[in-house]
Amino acid sequence: YIAQIARALKYLHQNHVIHRDIKPENLLFGLRGELKLADFGWSTYSMGSQHTIVCGTLDYLSPEM
Repeated sequence: YIAQIARALKYLHQNHVIHRDIKPENLLFGLRGELKLADFGWSTYSMGSQHTIVCGTLDYLSPEM
């Protein structure tokens, strides 16, 4: 499943989309068992600028955030 998440994130980043809220609750399984990334409520479109706003679920943020 990690490879599926990585492919989804690669696709999003190639299209300048940042999800910003990846957590188990936002991962769904399709009818054939494929993993799907859901809940794009915190997502943003980015053309190379660095974002400094911290958002998402606090329980899943890395310590350096």
